[in-house]
Amino acid sequence: MRRPTFFVSVSLVTLLALPAAAANAPLRHLAFAYDMSTTSTLERQGSGLADSGGIASGSAIQRSTARQDNKGTIDADVVAATGDGGLIVTTSEEGNERLADTQVAIRSDGSLLTAPNAKLTDEQRYILTLLGRKIMPYSTALVGDSWQISEAAGKGISDVITFRITGVNDPVVHLAVSRVIDNRTMGAYQLSLTGTIDYDYKHLVPVAGNLQGITHYQNVDGLNTVQTLLTFSLAQDSFVGAGTKPNS
Repeated sequence: MRRPTFFVSVSLVTLLALPAAAANAPLRHLAFAYDMSTTSTLERQGSGLADSGGIASGSAIQRSTARQDNKGTIDADVVAATGDGGLIVTTSEEGNERLADTQVAIRSDGSLLTAPNAKLTDEQRYILTLLGRKIMPYSTALVGDSWQISEAAGKGISDVITFRITGVNDPVVHLAVSRVIDNRTMGAYQLSLTGTIDYDYKHLVPVAGNLQGITHYQNVDGLNTVQTLLTFSLAQDSFVGAGTKPNS
């Protein structure tokens, strides 16, 4: 397994703070079609009271489940790039509702930086992470090759992504991917994500993906388990022509 090393650039933070970065025509326009399904299950300890008000023999676990389906498009306009592989992207989303433009700094390893009050959806985060220009940090594509990226997630947070090449249809590689996030800060959660991605390593863009994730949150209400299924495909890339994408 190859283990690339990444360096954090302060220039991305500087560019992110400049509203003028988004004023010019984008260097590259990308659009992704996505289909997202989220199921949340909340488990909490019962009160132990029987329906009549008496004491029950045991306090059962109470479960409630909610599901949300969302499909639409995510636009990503690259408005600036840095010499160390970073990008500044203006992203928007049109799904169940229209989400306003948000500016995001993407490090070469795929880790994301936003302004403190900026909001990104889970599907935006999953897809934008794959725009890191060193997600596949090698110029050759060999079946069976694998590598890990440890993102700069911050103190108390570990975020490790593992990629493995399962097939090559040049310039697209077929990747098996797994991601584990362990957040032990305030609002702690654990995420386990697995799936497959078709990645154009010459144009540095994901072509399609199918990802399944399970996230556990423990809070005062109980244990909340969120199951996520995301499929997406590249619908437009200005580098290869309007409305076209590389063959996969």
